[in-house]
Amino acid sequence: MKNILLIFILLVSFSSYSSAQNQEKLFELRILEFDNNGVDYTTWIAERKQSFIFYKNEGEEYLANYCNTCTDNTQSYGRVYNFKEIDSGKETDKRYAFSHLTFTWRYFNNYDNKSGSADMSLFIIHKPNGSTFTLKMILSSMEVLIYKGYIEESLK
Repeated sequence: MKNILLIFILLVSFSSYSSAQNQEKLFELRILEFDNNGVDYTTWIAERKQSFIFYKNEGEEYLANYCNTCTDNTQSYGRVYNFKEIDSGKETDKRYAFSHLTFTWRYFNNYDNKSGSADMSLFIIHKPNGSTFTLKMILSSMEVLIYKGYIEESLK
């Protein structure tokens, strides 16, 4: 649990802001690759310049899957619950430092007015010039979505 808090404190120190709605950005996952049940949608996601943004609102943690190029503000957003650190490791001469977290995301899609929940697994590799991630999302429909990219605030 200490490592989870440490990860979030370090990431918050990279970049945070407050908006008029009292939101504080914690960190942003820039998506470079996307797989939906084994089908590659990397070209589609690259055109949309999509990101996951972790933020706090009124002291509670939220996640938004946001399309940076969509003119209609397309996004899925909602609270995150049950953060757990599954594994972590320090950098050695054979591997980079890593963190593996799981949590539940209860989301709402503003583009189709649907809501649901997803079991999330976030694997982060901490490299000298920035951190990369793999985010696996299992929806209640058992659809499996896999996103890969980098953590925006970690780039040097």
